[in-house]
Amino acid sequence: KTHQSNATYTSEELALVKRILSEENLQNVLLNRNKEKSNDRNDIEQTFEDIMKILKATVAPSANEAIKKVERAYRLICKEL
Repeated sequence: KTHQSNATYTSEELALVKRILSEENLQNVLLNRNKEKSNDRNDIEQTFEDIMKILKATVAPSANEAIKKVERAYRLICKEL
């Protein structure tokens, strides 16, 4: 008998994972699309931490792949700052 996990995830968490995985431009994963707001290092770090907190807590399918993609995006952006 296999153990069935009863862990759940919200549709928002699943949507976040899907958005990250479908984003072709790595930088768009973290950069603020609102042009009026700056994308300074603090904003990017805060966005990174917020997204990672959600992804690490969720059991949504493909969350681990999304985490790896967000980490790659973060490293790429930090190199350019």
